[in-house]
Amino acid sequence: MIDELLEIDLDLDYKNLNSPISETFPLINFMGNNLIGAQLMVWQGEDLLSLSHNCPNIKHIYGIDEHKPYRKKIFVPDEIIDKRSSKVCNFHTKNNIEFSCKKNITLIEKNIKEAHEEFKDKSLDFILMTIQTSGEDFRLCFDSWFNKIKKNGYIIGYNYDSNILQKELKKIKEDYLLSDLYTYKHLWIYKKIK
Repeated sequence: MIDELLEIDLDLDYKNLNSPISETFPLINFMGNNLIGAQLMVWQGEDLLSLSHNCPNIKHIYGIDEHKPYRKKIFVPDEIIDKRSSKVCNFHTKNNIEFSCKKNITLIEKNIKEAHEEFKDKSLDFILMTIQTSGEDFRLCFDSWFNKIKKNGYIIGYNYDSNILQKELKKIKEDYLLSDLYTYKHLWIYKKIK
């Protein structure tokens, strides 16, 4: 297993401003101080650490990912993230968090559709939905996490390039009292107004 992990060359740069996550930094930095947030599906933890390093106003951020095999459904239909890839990502996430010396990050290794039960309603200032599924799975995830966001909190995601995701976001807007959908490059952003 160690040989498999070592053959993957990861050049993680937490100050990387070319990542889609960097597009969220200005918004989060203007949201106020002592923010509590969550990222759903952390993959290798690079985005989670980038947020922690580039947004000093984040008091604590939770990364939620069970690192289990799944099917991607946004850009590459039915691409499978297998067991080996999941284990490698879990290894890198834990090591990245441990060696980052950041004390404001907690990794919760649970299914994102169940992990919401760990949080009280209206306890999060923002949620970053970096999940790679769409349709019913995306909607279930959105529905289960929506009440965890405070009034005037944000739901942020990327992969807005996906037509499947755009259709789902339009349905969500109709079902919830949300601000207009804001988009910027790859990002989509909703503000919870009630």
